[in-house]
Amino acid sequence: MARPTREAEAELERLENIAALLSSMDDACAVIDLRFRQAKRRAKGNVYLLAVLEPVGDEMEALQSYIDAGHDLLAAILDNKQNERTLQNNGGK
Repeated sequence: MARPTREAEAELERLENIAALLSSMDDACAVIDLRFRQAKRRAKGNVYLLAVLEPVGDEMEALQSYIDAGHDLLAAILDNKQNERTLQNNGGK
């Protein structure tokens, strides 16, 4: 099997960096979600505080959805790269 070119290695490194960034964002989202649930619990039925906190929950769901879409996109890119590499190694068959 041929060694990847420098350009291919650089691209794979960028993709690994994106994966690490998405993972960090996912971890941060989990911590923020935990703090959000704690704040809601501590609001103890205070209608004003709960009204202020409600949009945060919606935004957290949207953010998590974007992160998940980023994971899916990255997985598709990596799968495509693997398929290309397999085709090259098999002589285009």
